[in-house]
Amino acid sequence: MHTLITFKALDTQEQLYEEKIRTWLVGEIALLSGLPSDKIDINEPFASYGLDSVASAALSGEVAAWLGIQLPPTVSWDYPSVRLMAQYLAANTVSPLAMAA
Repeated sequence: MHTLITFKALDTQEQLYEEKIRTWLVGEIALLSGLPSDKIDINEPFASYGLDSVASAALSGEVAAWLGIQLPPTVSWDYPSVRLMAQYLAANTVSPLAMAA
């Protein structure tokens, strides 16, 4: 079953926050897969880089720890690419950039 995911338009701070998350995720996928960061396509599913359910749950935990928030371990399955996860996190978590303003 596919769920329609909609995202609100991002302001400049949210765009910067999303870009920061996307960059971090690319780095993590590169580490986990052993590929250089420039070989990570942000639109490809995490599974295409060899992330199984255990590695995906670990990624969810790592991004939650990095952002200082709690996330369900299934977030990487619900948003299975760098682009989708970064969009979701930028739209649904508080950006440190926004708190500094």
